[in-house]
Amino acid sequence: QRMVDAYEKSSAFYDALALACDQLAKTGTSRKVILAMTDCEDTLSQTPYKEIIRRLREQDILVCFLNLGGIS
Repeated sequence: QRMVDAYEKSSAFYDALALACDQLAKTGTSRKVILAMTDCEDTLSQTPYKEIIRRLREQDILVCFLNLGGIS
């Protein structure tokens, strides 16, 4: 049960943003927006925060956050 509880409370938010950056790079569009619905916590990502910021800036991607709880 502890493994299930830990898994349910885990998220890889930065990795998800990295994947979204990869997908948007393939589109060739000039306007790129990610709508992120999140609890604003990341516990599993392999992608560092600074890497996400760098990629978002380089690709000129706007991120809009919808906070579902977590950090206030």
